[in-house]
Amino acid sequence: MVVGIAELVDSLPPLDRDTFAASREQHRVPPELDEAAFRKRWVYPWVLKNACPLLRPMSAGQQPGQVIWMPLSASAIADITRQQGEAA
Repeated sequence: MVVGIAELVDSLPPLDRDTFAASREQHRVPPELDEAAFRKRWVYPWVLKNACPLLRPMSAGQQPGQVIWMPLSASAIADITRQQGEAA
């Protein structure tokens, strides 16, 4: 689901296990997924700015469990733009 939009402005070096555990409030990965996070290399912090939630979450079109970069359809982009206008 797309729940908001933000600008990705940086990607930091990978976190070690201690820093990953200490920063749980920021990344929100549940402790039971720590091993998977390190195995799948989900340990690179992204720095975002201008984060804005959507008024209504919308489907991104990927399969369950699929974590990928993907282009949004023209209709999805139009819906996000419409929601931004409604929030203003």
